[in-house]
Amino acid sequence: MTATARSIVIDDSDPSIVYSGTWVVNQGKDFDSVGTNGRVFGASVHAASAAASLAYTFEGTAGQIMGTSMINNQSNTLNPTWTCSIDGTQIQTEPITLDRNNNWPFCRWSGLSEGSHTVTLNISSNGIPFYFDWLSFVPSSARIRPMGTSETILIPSSDPAITFDSSWTNLPDPLIGKATSQSGGSVTVSFSGTSIVWYAVAPSGTAIAPSKGRIRVDDRDTYPFGIPGLTSSASPSLFNQQYFQVANLSQGAHTLTVFYDGDSSMMPLTLSSVVVTDPPIQQSAKKPPIGIIVGGVVGGVVLIAFIVLAVWYLMRKPEKPKKPRRVEPENIIQPFNIPPTTGPQSTTPSLRTVRSNNTRQMTQTDSRGPLSTVSTSLSTGSGSTPLPGNASFTSSVPSSQALLSPSSRDRKTPVSATRPRHRPQQPSTTETNVTSSSTSPSTANSGGERRRVDSQRRRHQIQSTISEMPPAYTPG
Repeated sequence: MTATARSIVIDDSDPSIVYSGTWVVNQGKDFDSVGTNGRVFGASVHAASAAASLAYTFEGTAGQIMGTSMINNQSNTLNPTWTCSIDGTQIQTEPITLDRNNNWPFCRWSGLSEGSHTVTLNISSNGIPFYFDWLSFVPSSARIRPMGTSETILIPSSDPAITFDSSWTNLPDPLIGKATSQSGGSVTVSFSGTSIVWYAVAPSGTAIAPSKGRIRVDDRDTYPFGIPGLTSSASPSLFNQQYFQVANLSQGAHTLTVFYDGDSSMMPLTLSSVVVTDPPIQQSAKKPPIGIIVGGVVGGVVLIAFIVLAVWYLMRKPEKPKKPRRVEPENIIQPFNIPPTTGPQSTTPSLRTVRSNNTRQMTQTDSRGPLSTVSTSLSTGSGSTPLPGNASFTSSVPSSQALLSPSSRDRKTPVSATRPRHRPQQPSTTETNVTSSSTSPSTANSGGERRRVDSQRRRHQIQSTISEMPPAYTPG
């Protein structure tokens, strides 16, 4: 395979080629012995025996379409025929040969502007197959390799990645490549890929005896390979001869060194080009751009700072005062309905007495509602003071209030209208036994207990203290 600049090779099986019309895929091995230009590229060729076309879009400035030439000239009529065009403009085709050869150029182009272009091959045939094998193009300088695709790269012997020692010379025209006949002559090829194929020329007019050489990859052990010769000195030159292939290399950069172990009486070691296969780039092996790394670091710092500020704000935020829980009032005494009187009403608290069985209940009320309740009960028991008729009277009064004297019966006891600043301690209760005589009733002093009453209507508390003389008790 020959070329003057590094180019990308597209095999006929590449899915990016758009075929139109009827095409048949042929096995490449069926054409191995055709002509003097070596084997077909890859494992297949596409054949069209009627009107058909193919198109391929690329980013490059030059290229060529290659195939197997089997032109039939019957009555000076060539069959098949073809035309090539770039972006819809027809270009000149290569000279037609009646010799059968693989790797024959059908059309070539150069001098295109940087950017995307489309090459189209139109075929006209009357039953004679046209065989398309591969195409290549010189990529634009700004071309970006598509992600997830492998590439086959054709590197000519003139590429700067190939370094020859002083024993190498250029092949005579029209041959393209370099050769050495000096034992120990070497050449080094730097490439990036998983495989490399060596293509050479077996020139006529030189020594025709087979010779040999050695290869070494990445400073490893060397391996020998054979260099075929020509059958006779009159034999034509052989092109695109594949001397060896190194495959299954690890992905990345490698160095191939080739040594010549023959001499001037043997077929020289030549090089026209190498073809390197570079598989798709693995995502895990690709380093992220610096911008992404910096952005990730800055974003992480900002996120951490935000979390710290949020925690600090929540810790220093004062708690909201708890809403006081409503306490249901206990022992609320509903007001009694006092029957209306015809006389003038007094604002002095009055005392009502309610009898139920042996219990007499006295409730002191005023115009605002009940103030306190004092209960008396009649009972018999060993712990009570005997009364006439086995009756006893037990009264529970606050110990903090003294019994009122009989002279204070008619004295009005002021009612506290305001709530004290400090809640007084709950007084303890004592029991006082009063014994009455048969001639005069005994009088017991009782004091009202200061209690807090929660009014549902006003939702505030009123506490008052009432002291009143109980009515005289007369045994029946």
